[in-house]
Amino acid sequence: MNEPGGPDARSWPFFNTPLRVFLAVVAPISALMALLATFTSRASIRYSAIAVLAVSIYAAVRGYACRVRVDPRGVEYRAPWRTIRIEWSRIRAIDRYTPGVGGAGYVFITTHDGPPAGRWDVDAETIQIQERDGLLAALREAHARWTRSASAEPSDPSPGS
Repeated sequence: MNEPGGPDARSWPFFNTPLRVFLAVVAPISALMALLATFTSRASIRYSAIAVLAVSIYAAVRGYACRVRVDPRGVEYRAPWRTIRIEWSRIRAIDRYTPGVGGAGYVFITTHDGPPAGRWDVDAETIQIQERDGLLAALREAHARWTRSASAEPSDPSPGS
């Protein structure tokens, strides 16, 4: 999908599950929890329902408001609470891994030589996103294209040199 910033920019949400599928599962549960939180008189049920609502909202924000964006300058992780950018020239590895046993696969972009310590490892040196068809190839192609084009650009000599 094209993004603001030019036809070369692309972005993907953190979760690979389509939003409509996520909402089909989470919306009915959240509606029930909202009713329980509002109309129950037992404090333990009310607090449990509020906790489920909070986790559901966090999952929706993390999964769909947090995005990985690539453009000619590099890779960017955008979240409502922070933005991380890694320039193409600093990237040393773009690969996939599966943390834990039977978990979801992740694609990572890092300035290190190997995979991140875990799936929550997103910082100034490492960005990762749930794996989906074509993502790893798209990131590797963008890295190759934009590092190649950056190295092919002649440097601008300063006047008077």
